[in-house]
Amino acid sequence: MSPKMLPNETSDQDSKTIAGDETNPFSNMGFLKFWILSTFFYLTFPLSLLIAFLLLGPRRARQLVSALVHDILQTVLILIAVFALVAWGGYALVLSLLH
Repeated sequence: MSPKMLPNETSDQDSKTIAGDETNPFSNMGFLKFWILSTFFYLTFPLSLLIAFLLLGPRRARQLVSALVHDILQTVLILIAVFALVAWGGYALVLSLLH
């Protein structure tokens, strides 16, 4: 039988989960603020990575790069989907005009 815990106690497993559950502050940033930050980061890329590492530390710099990579991959996938839909619509339109 496991010992009963008081309501305000946490087990070792709970404290590990709480300590390891760190959220990425750059993922929760607003659209405009993240857009400005990412534009500045991409325009000054080699220098901005060094500055982020020195000012924010290795963990926050890694979180920033992770958020930027996630954002650019999401943007590329959305653009591919939009271009595919436009190409399919254009093809269907041209095909209907020829028949």
